[in-house]
Amino acid sequence: MSKTDLKWFEKGLQDKTEQLKTVYQDWNYAYYKLQSEEDTHWLYANEYKKRISKRIPKEMQDYTLEQWARFAYNQNLKMVKMTWESGIDPDKYNAILGKTAFPFMVTALLECNEQPYAYIVFLGSGFVVSFIDEYNRTYMSYNFEAFRDEDNTHKGCVFLDGLSIRYYHDEKDEDGSWDYDYTDYEFSPDGKIRKVEEINGIESVYESDRRVNVESNWQKYPEFGDWLPLFNMKRWKEGELTDLLSAKYAIIE
Repeated sequence: MSKTDLKWFEKGLQDKTEQLKTVYQDWNYAYYKLQSEEDTHWLYANEYKKRISKRIPKEMQDYTLEQWARFAYNQNLKMVKMTWESGIDPDKYNAILGKTAFPFMVTALLECNEQPYAYIVFLGSGFVVSFIDEYNRTYMSYNFEAFRDEDNTHKGCVFLDGLSIRYYHDEKDEDGSWDYDYTDYEFSPDGKIRKVEEINGIESVYESDRRVNVESNWQKYPEFGDWLPLFNMKRWKEGELTDLLSAKYAIIE
């Protein structure tokens, strides 16, 4: 995006959290619809059987969706705390993820008409917040990840290390799916930025030539139920995001 486009993009970021309500039903991003409570219950039970035990304890068989989400939240929090306290060996991460983490979603709807607005996928040491357009497609996502806090400057926080923007084509492809181009920005806590872009099937990878201020990328990890702040689309001060994304980049691939 050009600097003019970035300013337009930044002005379009709005905070609608006061207009939202949340539900624990999964968002089916492949079929662009909200899963029923029954289907979401089935998904939780299936994940438990895959990850923990083929036999669901009797006391959990009648769990509400909120109880399942709380169970999953506590499982993921174990990995978040492990990362904060000592970090996780990358070679062991997937093994720990499979044994400890448990996926769950929180979907936000506009209170006025229950139009889907966004959804969060929690898994392991982080989560992804994805925003939904008028066609129920994901058009932008924020990825948050826990990092080891060695100097205790961001205690209890996660870092927004990824911003993904999709540009959908005007018509669906031959399979009935929406094709799209995209731009991904990958941020690191030390201020480096990597940009991955695919336009018309051609992918390019860039790295910024300077470090930038990423202080606004930090987010307090939520207490269970405190979801609305995570749906805040406008996370940077005026002009700050434009400065972040308009850094000069050198192509590396």
